[in-house]
Amino acid sequence: MHSSLLSDHERKLIKRYLETGERLEGFKVVLHRARARTVNRQKVTEDLKLLEKLLQKAGETP
Repeated sequence: MHSSLLSDHERKLIKRYLETGERLEGFKVVLHRARARTVNRQKVTEDLKLLEKLLQKAGETP
């Protein structure tokens, strides 16, 4: 199980682009991966809900 969808580097690239419009090296790869992950958005949402149910049943709140 991965701990997050984005790496620290990907977050940095995205934040820089959103704040300044600057496309740092590697931005095109992040954009490509974002498009591919958008297709799986429903799956990601379902997985998050499943993990929340697991934590609730185990007596923990997310």
